[in-house]
Amino acid sequence: MKKKVLIPLLLAFIFFLTAFFTLDDYNVSWDETIHFRRGQAYLRYFLTGEKNYNSLSSKVPIPRRSIYQSNLHNAEYFLSKDVGHPPINDELAALSNYIFFQKLGVLDDITAYHLFNIAASAILVFVVVMFAKETFGTFASVISFLALSTYPLFWAESHFNIKDFPLAAFFSGFIWAFYKSLKNFSVKWLSLSILFFSLALGVKFNILFAIPIIVLYIIYRYGKNIFKTIRSIPKQYTVLLILAPVISVGILTISWPFLWHDWFGNFLKVINYYRNIGTGTNYQPQSFYIAGFNFFPVLWILFTTPPITLIFLCVGIISSYLRRKEKRFVSVLWLLWFLVPILRVTIPGSSIYGGVRQISEFVPAMALLSGLGAYQISKWFKNNRIVLILIILIFIWPVFILFKLHPNENVYFNFLIGGLKGAQSKNFPSWGNTFGNAYLQGIRWINENVEEGAKLS
Repeated sequence: MKKKVLIPLLLAFIFFLTAFFTLDDYNVSWDETIHFRRGQAYLRYFLTGEKNYNSLSSKVPIPRRSIYQSNLHNAEYFLSKDVGHPPINDELAALSNYIFFQKLGVLDDITAYHLFNIAASAILVFVVVMFAKETFGTFASVISFLALSTYPLFWAESHFNIKDFPLAAFFSGFIWAFYKSLKNFSVKWLSLSILFFSLALGVKFNILFAIPIIVLYIIYRYGKNIFKTIRSIPKQYTVLLILAPVISVGILTISWPFLWHDWFGNFLKVINYYRNIGTGTNYQPQSFYIAGFNFFPVLWILFTTPPITLIFLCVGIISSYLRRKEKRFVSVLWLLWFLVPILRVTIPGSSIYGGVRQISEFVPAMALLSGLGAYQISKWFKNNRIVLILIILIFIWPVFILFKLHPNENVYFNFLIGGLKGAQSKNFPSWGNTFGNAYLQGIRWINENVEEGAKLS
């Protein structure tokens, strides 16, 4: 077991260290400020019961008080006016800030928040590499790692996206652990999958779309024997499975004080929030719609994925059929995992904007399918060592692209649309949107080039 875990742990650690030492190059995103404030407000409410920061200055020296501990948005505000996505990610980021900035002082204010982002992303890397290694071996796991870590959107926004890639990490953990639980109907693995599901539910309700992925996979996996299999499930596993929704909703409720004083009324507000942002609005020009289906997310993925990863992905999708019976139909699970999040925002009546960061849960599945594609190619060449080495070395090109674009990797477009200039000339929706990352470079340029004492508006 230790040997099996060694490579996934090593690659996740390499990713974490690389991300950590590049944190200073990335800005706070547009989304993060309100999330930092909400996380701090709820964390303080949990730790002290206080709804404001009026007594804070006497306890914590001002240099070690986070700039996001603001009475403009304190617990009193959020307890009455909070709505939108759940706050577990905000609270975990605030906890990281509380420990490493406020208490220990070993990290600066912003880095201490972003430590949570890259830690969650490192968990995602571990799950992807582990899943690939357990099913198709070391070579597939290495390619899955390279496909994931060189995906420009993931690499950039793993540093400063507080919602989408933490959600993808917990989403991936749920699918991996649940798949593992089915082997011998393991209560241990089922418990871990419920924990991941609960954490994901506490970030975004996107995790609910993991349920049809799992249901379709189970139907495909067991086929005609499904009812016989259901009857053979151990009682302990069945009971825990039945309790899973109660556990997840319980954790969501405990972590979200906004729900405490009017659970049904406030929960309904959250549901309406998701309905309003996820349906009924066409954010893209009509040319992207065919018979009501929105092809913007498909085109975005096609134009913003490194070509080498696209090739391996295409081979992986073919291989998911060719090798569908291997490893308990795991390739079918990966294909469903890849397709369902994309279809969710493609079908008539659904909405998406700002690229595909809102469905980032498809990214780990894409990496796994790419690893499967490389594995299939290796089999076609009878595991020729030169071919294996060449496949790995090909990823030097996407790594070079990341270096060239750093730290604005999330505006990458490939040659299929003519790069970023091509996306600009075609006015492709949301081209050049750095999610606010470029502002940091602008501020640094101003500080270096504008005369001292100058006032700007």
